[in-house]
Amino acid sequence: MDVYLRIFSFTIFALIILVIHNTFFSIALLSISILIFLIYPDRRMRKGWIPVGILILTTFTGNIFFHNGRVIIEMGALIITDDSLQSALTRAGRVSGLIVAAKILMLTTSIEDIISSLKTLSSPLKRVGIRTDEFFNTATLSIKLLPHIKEEAGHLFRSKTEGLDRIGLFQKMKIGAGILLPLMTRIMLMPERFSPDPKEQPDRIAQEYKEHGQSG
Repeated sequence: MDVYLRIFSFTIFALIILVIHNTFFSIALLSISILIFLIYPDRRMRKGWIPVGILILTTFTGNIFFHNGRVIIEMGALIITDDSLQSALTRAGRVSGLIVAAKILMLTTSIEDIISSLKTLSSPLKRVGIRTDEFFNTATLSIKLLPHIKEEAGHLFRSKTEGLDRIGLFQKMKIGAGILLPLMTRIMLMPERFSPDPKEQPDRIAQEYKEHGQSG
């Protein structure tokens, strides 16, 4: 399928699920989205299932209480009405549908092709003085840099945790925060260090980070 057709199909699908406000449609959308998420042949579909599940669950629970309407369930101060249930199902269905559709688009089309197509589609905006090339060029460069930034962050984390037997979740979060702040600073000050260069030496970068931390 052509890239433009995929993007157009995703856009139409997103508009449809955002416009339709029907309980049965929302239940079907939520069920089908979960089913596709679970049985999709490409395992990358299920990557990040924990944050996806938390997001959908939070969306559902965050909309199921404190709405007017006919009371369905009453649990002390917590009251579920027909309007709140419809709102929760609708928004959870929309979120799940958009996530699965976006994942399918990303799995079947490269990021570079998507950005290039969006850049072409937005070219008419230049006629009214809106420059989009710089934005999409920056987006393309950012996408290319992400794997290298992720790789360096992993090396920095391993260098900080080297020699530690057991690390708790809180300590991991603390170490991660301590790594991200100087890493983001380094990205802004020396972006050329994160260019897609196969000769990059992450071990050397990690050593520099350790020396920087000791001197700081």
